[in-house]
Formats: sequence, C-alpha cells, structure tokens
Amino acid sequence: MARITRPALLGLCLAATAIAAHASAPDPATLAKVQQKLATMSVPFVPNAGQWDSRAAFAAQTFAGTLFVTKQGELVYSLPGKPIDVGADSAALDNRATPSRRLQPTVGADSAALPAREPSDAKSSPTSRGPGWVLSETLVDAKGQPRSMSQSTLKAPAGYRPMEGKVSYAIGSDTSKHADNVNTYERVNLGDMYPGVNVQLRATGNNVEKIFTVAPKHDPKQISIALRGAEKLEISSQGELIAHTGNGPVAFTAPIAFQETASGERTPVTVNYALDADRQRYGFTLGSYDRSQPLIIDPLLQSTYMGGTGSDYATSLAIHPGNGEIYLAGYTTSTDLPGLDALSGGVATGAQNTHSGGADAFVTRFNASLTQRLQSSYLGGVGVDIAYALAIHPASGDVYIVGVTDSVDLPSVVIDSGAIATGAQSVKSLGYDAFITRFNAALTQRLQSSFLGGSGRDFGQGVAIHPSSGDVYITGFTSSSDLPSTTTATGGLTDGAQSVKSSGDDAFVTRFNDRLTERLQSTYIGGLGTDRASAITIHPVSGEIYIAGFTGSTGLPGTTPANGGVSTGAQSVKSGTFDAFVSRLSVNLNQCLQTTYFGGTHGADATAIAIHPISGEVYIAGSTGSSDLPSVTVASGGVGNGAQASSGSLEDAFVARFNATLTQRPQSTYLGGSGYDAVNALAIHSASGDVYVAGATKSTNLPGITAASGGVAAGSVSVSFGGYDAFVTRFNSTLTRHGQSTYLGGSGDDNAFALAIHPGTGEVYVAGNTDATLTSFSGVSGGAQGSSGGGVDAFVSRISYDLAVVAPACGLDVDGNGGAPNAANDGVILLRAMFGYSGTAVTDGALDGAATRGNWPSIRHYLNNSCGSNFAPVVRPAFVGTACELDLDGSGGAPNAVSDGLMLIRAMLGFTGTAVTTGAIIGSPPRNTWALIRDYLNQNCGTNFAP
Repeated sequence: MARITRPALLGLCLAATAIAAHASAPDPATLAKVQQKLATMSVPFVPNAGQWDSRAAFAAQTFAGTLFVTKQGELVYSLPGKPIDVGADSAALDNRATPSRRLQPTVGADSAALPAREPSDAKSSPTSRGPGWVLSETLVDAKGQPRSMSQSTLKAPAGYRPMEGKVSYAIGSDTSKHADNVNTYERVNLGDMYPGVNVQLRATGNNVEKIFTVAPKHDPKQISIALRGAEKLEISSQGELIAHTGNGPVAFTAPIAFQETASGERTPVTVNYALDADRQRYGFTLGSYDRSQPLIIDPLLQSTYMGGTGSDYATSLAIHPGNGEIYLAGYTTSTDLPGLDALSGGVATGAQNTHSGGADAFVTRFNASLTQRLQSSYLGGVGVDIAYALAIHPASGDVYIVGVTDSVDLPSVVIDSGAIATGAQSVKSLGYDAFITRFNAALTQRLQSSFLGGSGRDFGQGVAIHPSSGDVYITGFTSSSDLPSTTTATGGLTDGAQSVKSSGDDAFVTRFNDRLTERLQSTYIGGLGTDRASAITIHPVSGEIYIAGFTGSTGLPGTTPANGGVSTGAQSVKSGTFDAFVSRLSVNLNQCLQTTYFGGTHGADATAIAIHPISGEVYIAGSTGSSDLPSVTVASGGVGNGAQASSGSLEDAFVARFNATLTQRPQSTYLGGSGYDAVNALAIHSASGDVYVAGATKSTNLPGITAASGGVAAGSVSVSFGGYDAFVTRFNSTLTRHGQSTYLGGSGDDNAFALAIHPGTGEVYVAGNTDATLTSFSGVSGGAQGSSGGGVDAFVSRISYDLAVVAPACGLDVDGNGGAPNAANDGVILLRAMFGYSGTAVTDGALDGAATRGNWPSIRHYLNNSCGSNFAPVVRPAFVGTACELDLDGSGGAPNAVSDGLMLIRAMLGFTGTAVTTGAIIGSPPRNTWALIRDYLNQNCGTNFAP
C-alpha cells in the first residue's frame, strides 16, 4: 500500500496506514461493490486558500471524515457523529468534559476556528447524525515535545503529486475567501520531521495513510506520535490501534514495513505498533532488517542518457512546479531522438516529431525518478536552431525555451505555421536571431514562437518568468543597433534603461507577455567593450530583474551614480581585461538600478545567477584566472574566509555573494584543484539554504570530494574518471565551508551545464553532455535510457541532497589503529575528545549523582546540564550541576575508560552484549577531536549530535 519515495536508497518505509471510522449499518450488495472501489480511490488534498481557519494548510475530505493538516504539521481529524433519530434528545450523548466547535470542511460552513483536541459540541439538528468528534495526531520527540515544521527539511507542508482536478471557492461576500482554480494534490509532504525520516500523507475514500520513509543508517525509533481526543487507546488482536471515542471506536489499521530495491523488489519487514497508553503516544517496533545493502553505498539515485545516433547536447534543465516532472532542453543532430512518439518511447506524439536538418533544438520530459522518458519534441526549421535556456510558467505550467536560430521558417511564429496567434516578431532579421518558443506541459503542442533580433546577430542565453505578472524575460547579447522595443518608436512601452547600443556586443534584456504575442520592452546593457549576459533571475520579493555575464567595458551603466546607478556598486571599477558583472533592473526595464563588477587582475566570467530564497542575497558563479579575487578572505573584504581562500590553478571556478542592492559583496570563494575548473550552473536549496554549483573539471583533487579534502564525507563518486569530468559541489549559504563535492562521468569527457533542486523531494538534478560510450556514465542502469545512443549524448542525473556516499557499517575505531574498537583506547579518546580534556586522565571533578546512567537519554541529560555539552535534544535542568564528572556507572569511583567509557559508547549507540561494536575502520588519521568524531557518528551511526 505504501510506496518508498527513494527506491534506490533502500531505506525503511513504514506505512502507518489508515484511519477508518466503523460503518454503522450494512449496505446493499450493489452499493457495497461501489463503496469498495470508492474506498481505495485517491482523495485530493486541497490547499487552504482562505476557505478554512488560517491554521490549516491542507484538507482532505474522506468518507470517514475530514483530515486537516495544520501549518505546524499536526493532523486533525473531524469525524462525523453517530446516526440518530431525527428530533431525538441527544443531550445524553454528550457527557464529555471539554466541548469545542466542530470543524466544518463544507464550503460556506462556519470554519472560524480549528477544533480543540476534544469532541465537538455541535448541537444535534434535524438531521440524521449526532455530534461529531475530533482526534489529532502530533509528531513528538522522546520527551513528548511536538516536532514543528521549523524542524523539518521543508519548513511548511507541501503539496506533492498534483492531481488533474482543481477547485474554486466563493464563501459569502468576503472576497478574501474567494479562490479560483486551486490546485489539488495526491499527497502532502511534511519533509524530514526527524533526522532521516520523511513523512508523507495520502488519503483514500475511507483512509488516511501516513508514510514514513526512513533513510539508511537512521533510527525508526525516533518516530513518536501523540494522539489526543481519545478516551482510551489499545492494540487489537489484529494489530490495529484502536482509539475509543464517545462516538465509538476508530481503528488505525496495522502498520506494514518493507525495503525496496532499485528494481522494485520488496522485502517485508516485521512491524507492530508500540503503544504508551498512559501518555497517549505510539511508535513502532521492528524486526530485523538490512541496514547495509550494497545498493545504498551510492546516493547517486539515478542517471539517464538522452540521445540518438547523432550528437545531443543538454544546455538547460527545469522542474515542473505542478507535477514535479523533469524537463531538459538543448540541441541535437540526431534524426532518431527518443520519445518523439509512441513508437520511440513517448507517451504521445510530440509537437514536432521530425528533424528539420542541421542542428535542431529539442525538449524532453522525464518522470521525477528519471526511469521514464515521457515525451520529446524537436523545434527547428531549415537552418541551425539551438536552445540555451528553459523555464516553466508557475501559473500555466507552459514550457518556454530560448536560444538562437538562423531558420527563416521557425515553426509557430504565425498561425499558418502552427501558432495560436502571430508572434511578437514573426519575421527573422538578418543573420542569427534570438528566439523564444512556448509549449504545453505535455510537449504535444507548440503554442507560440517569436523571433527577437535586428540587423546584427542576436543570441538568447537565459529566460525567467516574473512571479507576479507572469511576463517572460529573456537575456543574451546582440550586435544589432536596431534591436526592437528599446524605445517607444521601436515598439517599447517606454524607452529602455539604455536605448542605444554601444560598440561591439552588448548585453540585452527583453520582456514579452506570457503568450509571446507582444514584446513589451527591451534594453541594452553595455559600454565600449564586449558585454555579454549569460544568465537571468528575478527577485521573489522586489520583482527586480538581475542579469549576469562578462564585460570588457569600463564605466558599465549603473556602476556608480554618475553613470546611472542608485548607489556605488560593490566593485565599481573593472580589474581585468574581462570581468564578471551583475546588473539589477526595474521590472519595466526602464532603469538600470545598479551594476557591479566582479574580478581580479586576470578577470572573471559569470555564467550563473540565483537569489537566495531565505536571505534574498544574490549569488553568481563562473570561472576566473585571477589569483586575487576580492572577498575570498577577511583581508580582501570578506566577512569571513571563503571555503577555499586561494586559487588552485590557473583557471578556477568561483562563487560570490552580494546583497540584494549589489552594493556589498559579503563573501567569495574559489573552487578548484590543480587542473581546469569552471562552474556553469547554480542553484540554492529552498529548505537548507545550501548553495549548489555544477560544471566541469580536470582536477583529480577537487576540494570537498572526500572528508580529507574538506567534504563532510566521501562524495557519491569520489574518483575522477580522467579527462574532463562533470561535478557538483555544495557550500553552506555563507560560502565559508564546503559541504560536499562529487564527480559525475564516464571514460570520456563530461560537462555539467544545468542544475535544479526538486521542490518536493529536495533532490539535486544535474544535466550536461557526455561522450562516455565505452564506459557507462555514472548510474545509468535502470534509467530511462541506459545506454549511449552514439557520439556525444546528453545526460541527466539525480543525486541525494547531501551529495555524499553512504559509509559502510558503523565502526568505532576512534584511534585509527585498524584494530577492533576497545574501551581502553577508543573509549578514552571519545570521552576526552568530546570535552576537550588533555593529559592522562579522562576527567576529574566532584561526583554528581550516583544513579547509573545506563541509557543515552539519561547520559545526554546529565552531560548537557552538568558538563556544558549540547547534544540534541537539549533538556532544561531543574538544577544547576556541579563541576563536570563522568561517573556513568554510578560506582562513585574516579571515571575510567574501561567501565564508564564502554558504557558511554554503548549507550550512545544502543549496543548490547559484550562488544562495543564491530565494523570496518573508517578514515585515518585518528579521529581525536569531538568535531571529527561527532560528524563520523552522525553520518555513519545514525546519531544526531548537534554541533
């Protein structure tokens, strides 16, 4: 019944399955058959668009009652009352102590407040049911404290797997409670509510299913659920959890658990409810299961080739905000591109299923697991057509690609060539023109195209969609002095921020309506040198437009108030022959509000840009030959020292962080080893705030690949394949620490050009090109296309958010001698390292308490409150501890490693028997600081010690 969400991880999946109200009377046989089908039908979760109490995030209305999911991740069940005779005196039915209002999900009903944790006092009316009842479930920690969404990886409940149906509400005359075409979802994802434990909800006709996916090396014993509103809880002989209410019993069906291989084979795991009836909490007890399957050693969850017998290049990647599917765009010479129709693996026939000649642009759609290629489509005419950028409209779900073409017959620029209307520019100008094309989400219809160009060459390089207006912005570079819509005379709503082109190539930004039938405004950005924009993004709060690229111009517009800037940019003077630049423009493109250079004596080139979803800061990434980049250290203007404060070779990647106004540059960092390194793509995790970059490297010693080179652990692929390899690196949001790096590739050259983070799962998707035809590209087995089509192929890879390989089974060889862990050495190092003690003694100090602290919660409580440590969860003491000592066995003697040390190690990790533990040695030299030991235990042994 439950499905594991990350099949290749072989994590444990618990389905604490249904909640079902008992039926009160038998139905006719014919009705029973219908109800049996309805009972298993998926019931949509509907977001709260103002129709319910503001505390509710989602609701699902089943035949057994209504489930509300609050913004804090609590589950509130509003169950119907028992059938009664019309007009009967129902006062005797309600002798409960604490009445509350019943939550009404029906449109137009009074829903001013969520119910309390007890039954409803809704009065019996001339209907057939008495008062309802409310139950609630809250995820709690070991101390019974609620786990709030602030502790989750998602921070707010999120709809997952959108359904086709939409709903509209118009409650009374209050328009704030009116909502049209609200999306519905098959599931609600609460994220990882405990470390390594993801929680999702699914509703059917009579059931609400809670699905817990436990990642490898994490503990399902963390799961604890407080159930409120029941008069009594008990386990039935069938293993059900029974909640007795004033309206009769409610049954939670017996849980199931299983492990699943990448091929879909399931191994059942024994599981039962673990009930603490006195405290009205329950969890799960499990039988033995495999915590170290071979397939979990690689969190590179899936890769796939994409290509035919020609050459296929991926340039951009996007994730659909509605259905979570993966879209890939680029260009191809293959006449047999897969997925164009049903015969070649598509769900249907693509918008253009025939190659037009030369190089054609393409778009392909995959399922989120990359195991199915759902649809492909070419886009092209008689000339060369290349897609460089891809975006998906957040409202309509339509797919937009941007690039360059010299085809005079580009499809869908006019009605006669398949468009809904005439495009904003339906005739190609001279040479190469930029283009933009809009597809439906299924890629079966090409809705509209438009050229963009003047008498010179015009290249489209980036695209972004405004979150408020839905207008479409594209950027790139042009040599045309007559680019359309830069002035009112040439079709603009106003004069652009820079309405006249300077010399050479200038960057440009153009704004279209979402249908691509109107070109609303254009502007140049450039000086006397060459200026090219590669990337564009839109600030989610201000709505302002940001572009990034490289420039050879001094006095670039907007760098100072003297040349149009609101203020002086973070770097107002160009340093190298070519520097990276970032410009900030108004929504209507008639003001260049601020520009800043970024570079050292040998310049820099920005290829990617992103806005931090939490801080609103602006991040750019690219490559540099400068050994003196600004803000990589405190001495060079950084708030701190960057994750890599010095260059590794003549050409390194870089990442830099600016404030939203571009007047300050808090931090920069290099990224590179001894070979060539360049970043082509950048993305920021919406939950963690971590910064991810992807690109190409020839360095066999890329930083962050292993723990020894600055990573938290070993990367999913920690050895270079030779030649150029694709790579992904994760930084913390301040850019002061490498989180992890990983290579991607095969025997040939590999380059990553695009990067995206899934909004539902948090997994990382990277796309690029590979000529790995002799040795398979990393992780393609089981993918939508498991083998190369020939020549250069595109690839897409899906990686766990941490980028790190799962380590072998837990071992505690803390002293690094390769022998079995022992208390005399490993135990004493562990104790001393945790608290920074030196010398021969473990510690000394006054005895505090004689009770044996033989379990980790007790030890943790003692250490946190007497010894100054900070193991999660923190327990607030009712007393102030005396000087720290570690008499864990309660003997009253001086602490010693053989007994106290052994007890500590075993208690921390839950080991029993005579041995501390067994397992392979992990790492050398010895882990003789608590930071190293803590990180090792958290990553390999399932603990959750706080820094």
